[in-house]
Amino acid sequence: MAKIDLGEGVKPPFMGTIQHLCIYEMHGRYYIRLKSSLTGKRVKKDPAFRRTMENAGLLATASKMASGVYRQLPQEQKIHAFYRQLTGKALLLLRAGMHHEVIIAELLKMCQPATAAKPIRKPVVRCNQLPALWRYGNKALSSKHRKKHVEHQYVSKQSGNRFIYTRRIDDT
Repeated sequence: MAKIDLGEGVKPPFMGTIQHLCIYEMHGRYYIRLKSSLTGKRVKKDPAFRRTMENAGLLATASKMASGVYRQLPQEQKIHAFYRQLTGKALLLLRAGMHHEVIIAELLKMCQPATAAKPIRKPVVRCNQLPALWRYGNKALSSKHRKKHVEHQYVSKQSGNRFIYTRRIDDT
């Protein structure tokens, strides 16, 4: 593949294929290459491309299954990227050897809205940390005084309740 340098704003005399040359534009630059020897008939019939055609057949089947499921979606859920995800999932399941009905059921599961579960919040108890708004009289404690306080945590074995208290280190 060779780049054609014609200068700023100058186009090549033609675009496309003529005899054995192919000129095309990619990313704003013009390129020239030799015409490919492959034809559609050769790819479809030649035993060297047997696996290519098998994969193309699987992709065609996966695409048809995904389009059937995608067609059932309401208009606000239809996003082309989601159709591609459905096709990819169907292709993976086809390669795994799953039956068509099972694959369609899996694709329909992907279309179901996820149920938003409420996160379970547990009280967070941190040892050896003072509350954020620790006050001593009218003045906030300086860091020098804060270091003299220690927070302890006890858990009652009978009821499972947590008791937290703070005391000064110099207290006994």
